[in-house]
Amino acid sequence: MYVKSKVTSKYQITLPKDIREELGVKKGDTLLFEDREGEVLLRVEKRLDPVKVLSGILKGEDLGNLKSKAASKMVRKKLGLK
Repeated sequence: MYVKSKVTSKYQITLPKDIREELGVKKGDTLLFEDREGEVLLRVEKRLDPVKVLSGILKGEDLGNLKSKAASKMVRKKLGLK
């Protein structure tokens, strides 16, 4: 698929809607441009959803117990205890 987009005086471009939707580009995403011998490859930098990452890591854990352990560790660190 070919879609045109003009370069502005500040060297900015508009990513066409069809391309944005196809790539799943959202506001605030980072795009990666790779020069391939006169052509440009455009990729969306993968963002990790911290909630999904943590839910996978903590699956089956007692969150109340984890919070208590983390709080205890922080207090000991603040007090200079090990």
